[in-house]
Amino acid sequence: MKTLFAPTQEIYLQPVRYNAPQAILLGLIFSIAIAAFFLIFRSEAAPLLGQFQHGMRMYALPPTFASIASFLLGMGIGSQVSLLWTNANRLRAVFRPNKGRVISALVLALVTPFSILIILPVTFLFSLLVILGHLADGRALPPESNWTLLTFGLVALPLAYVFASLIISGVRGRGIRVLLFAQVWLAIYSAVLLSSGFSTIDL
Repeated sequence: MKTLFAPTQEIYLQPVRYNAPQAILLGLIFSIAIAAFFLIFRSEAAPLLGQFQHGMRMYALPPTFASIASFLLGMGIGSQVSLLWTNANRLRAVFRPNKGRVISALVLALVTPFSILIILPVTFLFSLLVILGHLADGRALPPESNWTLLTFGLVALPLAYVFASLIISGVRGRGIRVLLFAQVWLAIYSAVLLSSGFSTIDL
């Protein structure tokens, strides 16, 4: 009898390898752990990664929004861990490069939030366009451009490829794939909000 965490014996035959109940259970566990950390152990007003960003003072999320962000982050982690778990016996096939996985990873990495402006996500695509604009105009690059390029190439793109490969290999339905890619984006945005906080505008 198949249990919630038992790997499927027909793992090479099943066209869909996404265990939704397992993903939800893992997501709830991660959500509770993340919320506990930010609501109990991170009680001060300062965000986790410093006080200032883009020259503005950053504030930690209020408890209600921190709980929502923790839930979104936890569910995203739960889905990816579940996909990794149920596909553990075929990881070579999962991560074998093909055009769909590479393009999906590139798109996901480009729209990945890595910073917060007020409460809006600053994506790698936006930052790369700013860098290209400076190069086209012959202006000096922004001081953070090297950090942005390194983070994109060494962190965002490899992680996006892992997520894209797990989703594309583990789920056949295109609608579910789209939802899982959106879930990854929301999880990353929530992680950035939880760690960096948000800023306000004095009107």
